[in-house]
Amino acid sequence: MTNPGGEQASGRRPAWRAFNAIDWLNIGYFAYLSLAIALRFERVPHAGWLLVAHAVYLGGMIVLALSTRRNSSTLLRFVRCFYQLFFITPIYRETEYLMRLYHDRWYDVLVVDFERWAFGLDLPLVLERIATPPLTELMKAFYASYFIIVPLVPLYLWVKGRHKAFYYTLFAGTAALYLCYVGFTVFPVQGPRYFLGAVPLDRAFPIPLEPNALGLAFQKPVLEGYLVTRLVDAIMHGADATGACIPSAHVAMSVVVLGVSARYLPRVYPIAFVVVSGIIAATVYNRYHYAVDAVTGILVGVVVLGVADRLFRRPGYEAYIRI
Repeated sequence: MTNPGGEQASGRRPAWRAFNAIDWLNIGYFAYLSLAIALRFERVPHAGWLLVAHAVYLGGMIVLALSTRRNSSTLLRFVRCFYQLFFITPIYRETEYLMRLYHDRWYDVLVVDFERWAFGLDLPLVLERIATPPLTELMKAFYASYFIIVPLVPLYLWVKGRHKAFYYTLFAGTAALYLCYVGFTVFPVQGPRYFLGAVPLDRAFPIPLEPNALGLAFQKPVLEGYLVTRLVDAIMHGADATGACIPSAHVAMSVVVLGVSARYLPRVYPIAFVVVSGIIAATVYNRYHYAVDAVTGILVGVVVLGVADRLFRRPGYEAYIRI
């Protein structure tokens, strides 16, 4: 006789079988990152503390996974399901310290030159010409909606007891974010608001920024808006990670939410399509990303959705979502 996860009802599971697909993504990402930091220790600011943080995070995850095997309390299961959402910001911010992990320079010049070749213009500077306070307010609102839809969709699925859809969302979202984070370090880019002069270079950064060598600069150092604009600017000033550009994690995760809506929440898909389209446009308009960052973010989202589709259609998929 077997339980819903495909395990024999009698007998004891090996400890490693307590981990689900999301746990293995965490183990893989932090094992890779810790090894890379250890091998290039002198290139990473606060490398020792980062390794300690990785060990604590993975240790807590392992304890939590093993604890839920023996205790099925609702609170513990809730923490087991959502612990990762609580750490999205610090895991993201860590990437700021990893920009010199493999390279000694930023690659904004290559991105700007490529966009000139692809579009025949300097898109960030063109968008500046159409910027108005009402449009900026709308774009900032779209950008901020990301921080609502990302936790709201999995929370809704969990509350409704739709565990397969919940874990599909969490798996695809986690994979998308980690692929983007690795991309940040493989191809470090400052982003248009730094490279084109919208943010002064005298702010303290873990990794020094490089001055613009192309002679391009925004004519409007700051995009003017209203209340939402000021709120988003304050959040980004405190929470943004310098160099976290390509692929755009903001876009990749939004595409995952859109894919989840299409598959599991068809009634809200039209709304999700409008919101996600606005988020993608806002990442470029608001100077957080180049257009190339957004395109690669879309590709990452599409790829991880494809992987998740294959994984969760396999017989015995329940084994990947045990809690």
